[in-house]
Amino acid sequence: MKKSFGSIVAYAVFGASPWTFAASASDDIIYTPATAEIVITAERRSQFLQNVPVSVTALTAADIEKSRLESVAELQQSVPGLSITKAAPGQTQIFIRGIGTDIVGPGLEDAVPVYMDGVYQSRASGTAMQFVDVDRVEILKGPQGVLYGRNATGGAINIISRAPTWEQSGQFDVQGGSHNQKMVRGTVSGPLSYGSTIGRLSFLHNQNDGDTRNILLNVTGNSSEVNALRGTLEFLPNDMLSVTVHAHYYHDNDHPIMKPLYPALNPLFTHFGATAISDPRIVMQNQQSAMSHTQSGIDVKTEWDLESKRLTSITAINKTDDRNGSADLDGTEIPLMKVGSQTTGAGIREITNFFSQEFTLVSSDHSPLAWTGLLSYNHQKVDAPEYNVSLPLLNLTQNSVAIVSTDSIGAGGQATYSWTNGVRLTVGARYSTETKNLEKDLTYANGMLTGSKTDKKTWSSVTPKFVVDYSPDRNNMFYASATKGFKSGGYNTISIQPAFAPETAINYEVGLKSKLFDDSLQLNLAAFYTRYNDMQLSILQNNAGVFALAIQNAAQAVSKGMEASFVANPTSRLELSGGLQFLEARFTNFVSIDPRYPTLGAQNFGGNPLSRAPDTTLNLATQYTWPLEHGSFTLRGEGYYRSKVYYTPFRDDYASGDALSLWNVLLSYKPYGKSGLYGSFFVKNLADKTYAKTIFDPPGLGYLAYYASGRTIGAQVGYRY
Repeated sequence: MKKSFGSIVAYAVFGASPWTFAASASDDIIYTPATAEIVITAERRSQFLQNVPVSVTALTAADIEKSRLESVAELQQSVPGLSITKAAPGQTQIFIRGIGTDIVGPGLEDAVPVYMDGVYQSRASGTAMQFVDVDRVEILKGPQGVLYGRNATGGAINIISRAPTWEQSGQFDVQGGSHNQKMVRGTVSGPLSYGSTIGRLSFLHNQNDGDTRNILLNVTGNSSEVNALRGTLEFLPNDMLSVTVHAHYYHDNDHPIMKPLYPALNPLFTHFGATAISDPRIVMQNQQSAMSHTQSGIDVKTEWDLESKRLTSITAINKTDDRNGSADLDGTEIPLMKVGSQTTGAGIREITNFFSQEFTLVSSDHSPLAWTGLLSYNHQKVDAPEYNVSLPLLNLTQNSVAIVSTDSIGAGGQATYSWTNGVRLTVGARYSTETKNLEKDLTYANGMLTGSKTDKKTWSSVTPKFVVDYSPDRNNMFYASATKGFKSGGYNTISIQPAFAPETAINYEVGLKSKLFDDSLQLNLAAFYTRYNDMQLSILQNNAGVFALAIQNAAQAVSKGMEASFVANPTSRLELSGGLQFLEARFTNFVSIDPRYPTLGAQNFGGNPLSRAPDTTLNLATQYTWPLEHGSFTLRGEGYYRSKVYYTPFRDDYASGDALSLWNVLLSYKPYGKSGLYGSFFVKNLADKTYAKTIFDPPGLGYLAYYASGRTIGAQVGYRY
């Protein structure tokens, strides 16, 4: 059960995880060496990773544990080309190869969707959740136009939870660390009735006091508390039918803090006398931030074995409730702008009810022609009853109310024909149609209605896929592909404006997957070129002398680059792995007003780099294992590097992050066999680097940043049986 950073890096391009899984006849998980064949389900069927002509990175449960990854947001240090930043309290922005969504709101979705056990997670807050009993994570790179085609212009992330086991098993562990972290986890699994029903139940409690202090209110910031529960039942009435039920509950409370930057450029400091504090962990704010995210849901997966085919149905209902009760939006003690009404105290709230139904029909692998068909339907209603921002200094309140309903239908499939000479041809297509109904969109100033809008729009698209691959022998595969992705239009619900249109991406890619030196080295290479059209961006507009932010299809761009990843086992105890991406993601046409210089009017910023798209990202890891009488110790070192990154599309050096390198060290112990004590000790951000996770530049408020944690130290101990 040894893993390598290669799962993280070597998989960065095409997936090459050092320790991954294969399903046995009893569906137990067996861990295999890094260079052994890995089974993934990125194309809706179980396949060996090295046989799939798709850029996909897979991190197994062992990978996640060895690197102490706690959430989707922490994956970026393990996957070159993946960038995850904080969009707002409790929400994340995911970018793959420079393509993602720069804006969040009730009227639109991400460009990199996240799936949990095959269920689409429709809100950005759902992507920020911590991992609970996860078996593996698959990161698909590039537009996913067919099998994961809804709003997937950048790629997709699939999270698969651990399945119940026929054998009674369980594990419990506790973890403590920096900032008074206290984490308790547990899982039990086993049969519930002989031969027909098995179950699994997991829980998580994770809290910390945060690393920031508000000295004005004498409170801590960036603290959080997470409580989660997840259960699975699997019914096997006969050899032809299985029914799996997942139910989950997740709740977190968070107190994020934005830090103001560059006082000399901020009028709150230069004109209003706000207190400048150089320490990034100390703030002086007159408003304590407080937000929460609650999600619950249930999904039922039914699989029928039809001899030469397999039919799968996934039915899911999900509800999220996101509340941002208060936040200091200017980041100072000056009462200029905050979340929350001066009169009612209401902040920002979003309630989402989601239903989905999906059918897939998959052929067997016993003939030259293999095919997959898909039909899906999603219905979502987002009720945003509160969006209150007040400006106490100006005695002004601004708020909005909105309800957006979405109905999405997708139908498509792909077929692969294999010739005996090692050549395969894959052709696929998907038809997507999405209807958004803006039932109510109202804006107010000081309680008076200033604008209203109701509207309904439908957008449709056909997204094709073509792939040809050639395997001259069992150790090498060359492939070339062309795919298209589609992301529907939507609405800006905090400003009355027309609907914005869809965006599309077309990706051309060539790649190689290989195993060398008697399978002791796994090497994957890829080169890609993506043309991105009608990008949905938040831009500044001049309406009769009044400047306001609007969401428009404002730009075209090209993202091109090369990726490489490897996993090597020079000896049975030593493992080396790494991944590298060179990226050139640039606007080819982008006409907008620079919020720093609004009087200059609209300009074309073609040639500027895309947001959150560093030119170079690199991952390296090495680990060495010492066998003992009853178990083994593994010492692991991880390194991550990214070049300079911009957080706005205007090549603004003040809203950028310098080149960054991070190092982690981890020491773990695991017993031989299925039972015994295990534990780990780890240090993340070993050099205690101070850096921003993201930077904002709201007009008139200077620059604000969410800072990442400095050096964190932790230890874990647990028992499994």
